[in-house]
Amino acid sequence: MQETIMIDMRERIIEAAITVAARWGFTQATTKEIAREAGCSEGIIYHYFTSKHELFLAVIRENAEEFFSQLKLEVNAGETAGERLERIIDFHFHYFTGKIHIFQILFGKTGDAIVPFPYVLKTIILPYQRFIERVIVQGIHSDEFHQLNSNVLSSSLLGMMQFNIIKLHFGVKDNTVDEIKNTVKYLIFKSLVNKKS
Repeated sequence: MQETIMIDMRERIIEAAITVAARWGFTQATTKEIAREAGCSEGIIYHYFTSKHELFLAVIRENAEEFFSQLKLEVNAGETAGERLERIIDFHFHYFTGKIHIFQILFGKTGDAIVPFPYVLKTIILPYQRFIERVIVQGIHSDEFHQLNSNVLSSSLLGMMQFNIIKLHFGVKDNTVDEIKNTVKYLIFKSLVNKKS
């Protein structure tokens, strides 16, 4: 019973941190505001986390775990490498233009956050890039895709997708999400798909 209460409180604090950080950004989110949102005292926060920094590392880690869990479910429903890659692109744009997500948590709407970038790189960006790369390598091995540098291609795809999400996040809406998504798909599949297969 006591353990369940502790887990529930920890989850409430993390959810509150997500809400507050999405509103104000990583830097400006205060433990006072997080405690108010969670319905607890600031002291309770420090019972679970030694610092605001540790709390936000937990937020990043747990959001990354949720993201990858959803991504794998979606992508594994594809039968071919091409279908799986298309599902990655669709999922990316759906996820990052939908509910509160890791990008909003890190930057809020102010964009002035001091992001612990090495941690974000290790926890989210590189694993995501390697996940995309594995799908591309599967397509190359099955002769569905051309023999291209899978590392460069997966990094380029991730960059194309996320740069457009950054623009949307900060209000630069010169294209619709569908226009961006369809253009990204066209560019990737035009270069990647082996017409002989």
